[in-house]
Amino acid sequence: LGVEFGITLTVNGLIISGTLINGKTYFEELSKALKFASKEKGDVADVIGEQWAGFKAIYEDPGEESENKPLSRVSFIHLKNAHIFAPGQQAIPTMEGILWRGKLSSVDGFSIGVLSTK
Repeated sequence: LGVEFGITLTVNGLIISGTLINGKTYFEELSKALKFASKEKGDVADVIGEQWAGFKAIYEDPGEESENKPLSRVSFIHLKNAHIFAPGQQAIPTMEGILWRGKLSSVDGFSIGVLSTK
């Protein structure tokens, strides 16, 4: 639906905090980041960026199930501007957040809102 909001997750003893996004947005952002990192057309980052952009299709139209587009696609959770907090450690990364994708079945708990890294 394109709704984004702050969320904090507990996953196997870690705290992961960021903005919840849908899978389509995740793969669009990931593709953009890889293409931005590429030095020239056709290098590894560019090629991987192109390939990963295609994964957003599984999140576009629920339609019929197929080999490339299973209906049970809601098995991952996606965050942007994510930070990972481990007990007794500084947040990772310390500055800008990252794109993060995790298995929904690995999430132990959640709360609405983002933890501050300051």
